[in-house]
Amino acid sequence: MLIVVGPDGTGKTTLVEMLAARGMHPMRPPQAMPEHAATRTLQGVLKYLHLTLMQSHRNEVWDRFPVPDHFIYAGILPPTSTPRRDFADAWGTLRSYEEVLANVGVRAVVLDAPTEVLRERWQDSEVGIEALEELQFRYYLWQQLTPIPVMRRETAWVTEQDAEEVLQWYNSRL
Repeated sequence: MLIVVGPDGTGKTTLVEMLAARGMHPMRPPQAMPEHAATRTLQGVLKYLHLTLMQSHRNEVWDRFPVPDHFIYAGILPPTSTPRRDFADAWGTLRSYEEVLANVGVRAVVLDAPTEVLRERWQDSEVGIEALEELQFRYYLWQQLTPIPVMRRETAWVTEQDAEEVLQWYNSRL
């Protein structure tokens, strides 16, 4: 399973569509499905992950996934590489699930783009540059802390070459 994560406007859906054209099976984010609305809560995320781990997901590419998106957007990801005490339980739980995901072959691509590009793409004009930079930092921090193998792509536009390199990286990690 390959999960594609990153702030809104980085090209996740475009990359997933390009990978689908190369034979990978695209999956919708569970947060967007009515039957998985509970994944918007911590307990819902953990339940969904438990169910996910009991299935085979070879050759799937996910446009977002509850890990790390829920934790990053909900502010559960610690603000530094050393979680504060108030983050310890949630961070420990996330970490244990990520270790299992890594062991069953989940791989992640973190997409990012220059802050100015993201600002232009965001629908909510009330979002400030500081909020975008914080979100970008949280994805970067997650990448540094997760046991899931991660490939980071920074680009203003996702290209066919990006898709090819991601697919080669994913296949080399299986």
